[in-house]
Amino acid sequence: MIKDRLLIALTALLFLTGIGTISYVLLRGYFIQEDFKKIGQLSCVTQELNTQMKDTHMNGIINKNEPIRVLIGFYDCNPIKRRDLVYFRISPPIEPVVRMVYGIPGDRFKVIESENENQWNILINDQMITVDGGSYYIQSRHTPPLETYEKSRNGVLGKDEYIILSNVPPGLSDSSNLGLIKNKAFEGKVFKP
Repeated sequence: MIKDRLLIALTALLFLTGIGTISYVLLRGYFIQEDFKKIGQLSCVTQELNTQMKDTHMNGIINKNEPIRVLIGFYDCNPIKRRDLVYFRISPPIEPVVRMVYGIPGDRFKVIESENENQWNILINDQMITVDGGSYYIQSRHTPPLETYEKSRNGVLGKDEYIILSNVPPGLSDSSNLGLIKNKAFEGKVFKP
């Protein structure tokens, strides 16, 4: 008699656990689809990559070793937007890095010498770029590449030209030392899961 009641209780518990698991999976799938609708077109995404942040240059937004999700091919059918986190490859043999988009085509940009020696600040549309309450700066004893681009472009980003930066100045593998970046260098859009 006790065995029968115990067996009935265990069966009911397993049944409820199964119903709960199925409900969770269905609801999670629904909300993920709703999130993707807000993200943009997914027809061009060729791969969803789950990895982790490899460097410390985006600390404060994504810290080293935190998980990230990358939609490879996303920008083949979606526009690159300001503040997007992009999966950026400098060149084929080098591993991609995560950086943030600050300047987009049509933006006005200017590089100005800082009060601090060997430092330069960046303005986009007359607004100083700041991170964590302080001015973002480029560290350079010489004219930074971005200032050379500013002069040759009359201070306006052309079609398919972007300014991407780290979240920790003086930056590395971004516009602070590479200059303007073309959209073909963006392999995908980055999300925090």
